[in-house]
Amino acid sequence: MSIMTTDRPQLPPGLPTPDWCDEDYGVALYRGDCLEVMGRMPDNSVDCVLTDPPYGLNYGYEGYDDTRENLRKLINGLFSYRNMFVRMIILCGPTQIHEYPESDWVGAITWDTTGSLCRFGFSQWTPILIYGDDVKRGFKSINGVLKSDTFHIRGGSSVGFRRSKEESLHPCPKSKHIMDYISRRYTNQRESIIDPFMGSGTTGVAAVNLGRAFIGIELEPKYFDIAVRRIRQAIIDRQGGELFAKHEPPAEANLFDKTNPNNLRNRNGKNHHRTS
Repeated sequence: MSIMTTDRPQLPPGLPTPDWCDEDYGVALYRGDCLEVMGRMPDNSVDCVLTDPPYGLNYGYEGYDDTRENLRKLINGLFSYRNMFVRMIILCGPTQIHEYPESDWVGAITWDTTGSLCRFGFSQWTPILIYGDDVKRGFKSINGVLKSDTFHIRGGSSVGFRRSKEESLHPCPKSKHIMDYISRRYTNQRESIIDPFMGSGTTGVAAVNLGRAFIGIELEPKYFDIAVRRIRQAIIDRQGGELFAKHEPPAEANLFDKTNPNNLRNRNGKNHHRTS
């Protein structure tokens, strides 16, 4: 579904000047230390943190030493800004759960494929740490997805074991399929999302596609530039969808609406049927 101009999200007020932005689509990107950038943002300014922080497993990130000690520093810094966010959704690994403050709930992403190993065989899940209230009470669907604490995936490409060329430029990206789902499940349209560990920008691509405002922060210039390219392309794609929607012909069902002056059934008092 295309997002028309009046439905576009708005960036929260009071943000520091970004390094790249598109105000029309509610996107602000910062190249720098996330703790320093968030220190210049007002309290209660963002609806949701949606992020996949470093794991402290010595991944080969550029510009960051992925040690467990550095992860703890990042976690302590992130949660010092807890009052800035309505809710926090954090993707981490099973061995990192105990490093974070106690969450209000723990969800899970699970999969059938066997592309990941752990000390106990194949690893087929990853936790979702949830802080704050859910976006909606009750037990019905939310934004077209089941209101559940578990998301099950079938197929290795959807998990992220098979990546595009640009995604592969980052050592540990989450798949767009996962970030689309998480964005739908834990945020509403026109709400604001912040990813303090933006990486190659997958959360931002999902936010643009789904009509959420997005604030992304990335320390490493190489990954920041990749994120800008991907998010800019998502905006271009969205603009094309809006242009198409503006010129889209009326739905065929409307031609049979009795209130429609072009009602095919009422022209010349005859019913008209297509023969092909």
